[in-house]
Amino acid sequence: MAGQITIGITTLLFIAVAVAEQSTMQYDTIVVGLGAAGVTAASTLASAGRKVLGLEAQGRIGGRVHTVPFGDGVVELGAEWIHGQHGSRVYETAVRNNVTVLSQNLTLDVYRSDGSRADSVLVNELVEYCLSAVEAAAYETVPLGEFITRKLKETRPELLEDEDFLDSFLDLMDLVVDNYEGSDSWYDVSSRTDYEELGGDQHLSWHRHGYKTFFELMLNTYQGGPGYPNLDIKLNAEVSKIAWPQRPSELVQVTCADGQTYKANNVIVTVSVGVLKDRHRSLFEPPLPEAKVLAVSRLSMGTVDKVVLAFPHRWWPDHESYWFRQTRLERERELNETGWVNYFASSAMGSRNAISVWHAGRTARLVSEWGPVMRGPVGPGRAMHAGHTGHASLFTPPVPKVKVKAINSLTMGVMDKIVFTFTKPWWPTSHTFFGFLWRPEDRRKVAREDRWTTRIFGASSPLGSGNTLTLWTSGESGKLVETLPEDLVKRKSVELLQKFLGANVTVPEPTGMIRTTWYSNPYTRGSYTFDSMESMKYPDSRKDLGTPLLDSAGTPRVLFAGEATNLRHFSTVHGASETGYREAMRLLPSSKI
Repeated sequence: MAGQITIGITTLLFIAVAVAEQSTMQYDTIVVGLGAAGVTAASTLASAGRKVLGLEAQGRIGGRVHTVPFGDGVVELGAEWIHGQHGSRVYETAVRNNVTVLSQNLTLDVYRSDGSRADSVLVNELVEYCLSAVEAAAYETVPLGEFITRKLKETRPELLEDEDFLDSFLDLMDLVVDNYEGSDSWYDVSSRTDYEELGGDQHLSWHRHGYKTFFELMLNTYQGGPGYPNLDIKLNAEVSKIAWPQRPSELVQVTCADGQTYKANNVIVTVSVGVLKDRHRSLFEPPLPEAKVLAVSRLSMGTVDKVVLAFPHRWWPDHESYWFRQTRLERERELNETGWVNYFASSAMGSRNAISVWHAGRTARLVSEWGPVMRGPVGPGRAMHAGHTGHASLFTPPVPKVKVKAINSLTMGVMDKIVFTFTKPWWPTSHTFFGFLWRPEDRRKVAREDRWTTRIFGASSPLGSGNTLTLWTSGESGKLVETLPEDLVKRKSVELLQKFLGANVTVPEPTGMIRTTWYSNPYTRGSYTFDSMESMKYPDSRKDLGTPLLDSAGTPRVLFAGEATNLRHFSTVHGASETGYREAMRLLPSSKI
C-alpha cells in the first residue's frame, strides 16, 4: 500500500515537472513587439534558420502601422507613406515583390475659415521655402519656429505688409511642423536635427494594398504564403518582466501578464520610447543601467493623431486641371520667342499616365504643322495632334463659287490638344490635401472648449479609400481629442469641414468615424520621437538606447531596436526596419556588427 502511494507521488511530480518545462518554452531569440523593427528582426532571424518567438501585446501585427478596412477601401491609422526610395528597406521590399506603390501629391489646396479659396500657389511656395530653410540651420540650435519666422521675414519682407496673412500663415506653418514632428509647438522643435532624408519620392502610398502588405511580405504570408515554420507568433501577449542574466550559462526569461514564461538565448526589445518611459522600472530585472534610463528620459516622444471620416459619397473639391499662370506680357513674350503658348493642362480621366496640353488660335495651327514627336523640359513623350484639310482637292467638280465664298467668310476657331503618354504620372494628379488657413478674427470667435479644432491643420484624401477624409492633429491637442466623446469629435469635425470646404456644398453626415489613440494606447504611448530643444542637449541618447546589454562574457543578451534607436532615420518605418535588421545581424554568425 505504502509502495503504491510512493509510486503515485513520484508520477505526479514527474507530470508536474513536465508541465512546468512545457510552459517554459525555449527559443534562440524572443522578439518583444511586432511593429516594423520587431517583424524585421524576427523574419531576418527566422529566414536564417533561428528558432524565434514574437510576442505582441496587441491583437494585431504592425505596431504603429495599422491598416483597417474603412469607407470603400482601406485607411492608415498609423504610418501613411513610404518616405524615400533610395536605400529604403520598405520601398525595396515593395519593388522586389512587384507591389505597386503610388506617389501622393501633398500640395495644399488652401481654404480660409470663411470658406473662400486662399492663394494656394503662394502658401505652397512659402511652405516649401520654410521646410527647405531647415537645411540651412544645420549648425544653429534654436527653436525651429523662431528660426523659420526670422528667415521668412528676412527673405520675404513684403509679407510684413499684410500682418493678418502673415500671422495666419505662421499659425498654419506651426501646425505643419507639428504634424511632421508630433510636437505641440514648433518652438519645442530644434532647428538643428540629426535626421537625414532618403533620396526619392517622400510620399509613396501603399494605397489599396495597405501598409499591412509590408508586414505580410516580410513574414512570408502575403497572398497566402506559408510564413516561417520556425517563427512562433503570439498576439495579446503583454510582456511584464524580462529577466536577463549576467552568467553566460543562464538564459533570458520573459514573463507575460498571463503568467506564461519563455526562455531564450537573447531577447530583442522593440517597444516604443513612450512605453519604456512608463514601464522600464518594472519591466527589466535587474534594472536598466543608468545610461539607458537617462536616454529613455531624454528622448522626446511626439504624438500625431487622425480623425478619419467616411461619407456616403465624395463631396470635396477634386481638381484635375492645371492653369498656367502668366501675365499678358509674359504670354506675349513667349509667343514672340517660341511662336506658341499653352493655356492649361488636364489629366485624362481615362488614362492615369496621360496628360493633355491645351492651346488655341495660331499656336494650335503652328503645332498642327509640326511633327508628332515633341520634346520638352520633362523629357520625350509620344504626342498626337489634330490636323486640318481644305475643300480644294476634296470635290470633283469643284464646289460652286458661292459656297467657296461662304466658306471663306466664316471664321473658324482652333482649339487643339497635345496628348502625351509617359511611363508614369509626374504631374500633380489631384489635390489630396486641404490646408486650413484661419483668419485671426475667426480664430478669436472659437469657444475655449473648442480650441482643439483650430489645431487641425488640414484634411487629406487617402489613396486607399475614395470616400474618406483624414483630419490631422498633434501634440497636446491630439492627446485631448483622444479623450473627448466620440459624437462631439464627429460633430465638430463636420462643422470644421463645412467652415473651410463647404462654401458651395453641404457636408453630408458621415457614415462612420475612426479616431486614433496613439498616446492613450498603453502599448504605444505616442507616435514617434523627434529632435526637440531638450533632447538635442544629449546627442548620444539614441546611441545609448540602442546599445545592447551584455552578460559577463560580453555576449549580447538584451538588444534594443525601434525607430528611436536609429541615429539618422528615426520617426519612420524604414528607420525602424533598419534597426530590426541591425540587431538581427548582430546575432548572426556572418554579421560584422
